[in-house]
Amino acid sequence: MKKIIFVFVLVFISLYGNSNLQKAEKEYSKGNYQIANKYWMMEANKGNLEAIHKIGYSYNLGEGVPKNYKKAFEWYIKSANKGLAKSQYNLGNMYYNGEGISKNYKKAFEWYIKSANQGYHFSQNMLGNIYYSGKGVAQNYKEAVEWYIKAANQGDMYSQHNSGVMYSKGLGVNKNYKEALKWYTKAANQGDVRSQFSLGIVYERGEGVLINIKEAVKWYEKAAEQGHIKAQYNLSRKYIGNLKDDKKGFYWAKKAAEQGHMEAQYLIALYYQTGIGVKQNLNKASKWHIKAAEQGHTEAKNTLKDMSWIKQKVSKEKINKVTQQKVSKENKKNNNSKIQKKITEYCNIKASIYESERLKKHTFNSCYKKNLNKDLSLNEIKIMIKNNNVEEIKSKVAYRNQQEIEFQKRWKQKKLLKQKNKELLKNKDIWYLGS
Repeated sequence: MKKIIFVFVLVFISLYGNSNLQKAEKEYSKGNYQIANKYWMMEANKGNLEAIHKIGYSYNLGEGVPKNYKKAFEWYIKSANKGLAKSQYNLGNMYYNGEGISKNYKKAFEWYIKSANQGYHFSQNMLGNIYYSGKGVAQNYKEAVEWYIKAANQGDMYSQHNSGVMYSKGLGVNKNYKEALKWYTKAANQGDVRSQFSLGIVYERGEGVLINIKEAVKWYEKAAEQGHIKAQYNLSRKYIGNLKDDKKGFYWAKKAAEQGHMEAQYLIALYYQTGIGVKQNLNKASKWHIKAAEQGHTEAKNTLKDMSWIKQKVSKEKINKVTQQKVSKENKKNNNSKIQKKITEYCNIKASIYESERLKKHTFNSCYKKNLNKDLSLNEIKIMIKNNNVEEIKSKVAYRNQQEIEFQKRWKQKKLLKQKNKELLKNKDIWYLGS
């Protein structure tokens, strides 16, 4: 008889005991936050931890009540002290972000660890972030990976993405592109925009997989549709370069440009300037060149210096301000010619030290390209030539000359071995000489 009564009580509680919570959830789902809060408050006053947490949550977000971090903190700490994992997590967030309480990474860590040890995946991900950044604890990539994977195995898409990053970069674990691909794919399939973009890169570069432009475009497109600025730009590149679709290339470049992507702004300027993928419009071209130049785009600045292609509706003063044009084009051209001659002189000195023609050519080309990109002044190059100590350089490259001699010997030996192998193959000999 006692057993029957006990079962009846359990059934009654399950059906009617939490009716206020059920009503609250129903009203909350309809957006009736004030009514939901009334039901939660009834249960909170009885000590129901879930209801206490919900009242804190309402104050945290300002749903049905004015947003008030201090009151949210007061409610969260009641349920957190009783062991409710999600309240402990939210308290950690408040300490981490300084909401309703002074920012304190150590306190945040303490609450996150309590929650994470109960298996709460959001806290496990945050512990990974804390160990990754070293906020409140000593930076430890190995610990970060361990917490990320714990949460990732529970399906947490943020941790799945973060696990992918750690494996891709070899942080706290051995670099493993296939493992990175696995975690990126799991997160991307849940809609994580960062992982969708990362998969685009993986398939474009062939990291852990064969290069697959079609697959790269697929993932870039998913991320781009969610507004990922870099995905939008990369997608535009793929449409222009690989898929030969200038209209779609223009569409995605414009999306990225409107979000402030410098390279996309320059690309849009070129579209309008040339009339490829869109009707030619020189005024719009100049507008986008200016936007890119204002962010420091060198090519955009150089394009704006030559005004011959732009209709004169564009303010000369604005363009001069952006490009900081101080000398005439002719003077600039003459100056560039002198600089190139001096760089040639300097690099010839560097290259002349070597005995091997191959090294001479390699050294000159490398030196010329490097110094030409430095945007050096004529005086700076003259000083470099003056300070160039040939004897000192000779001593530094002596060893390299010796290495070159050894390289030439090995190369000749390899060539002979290959020739012998070919002869053996002709004779259907199954043995190969080592190289």
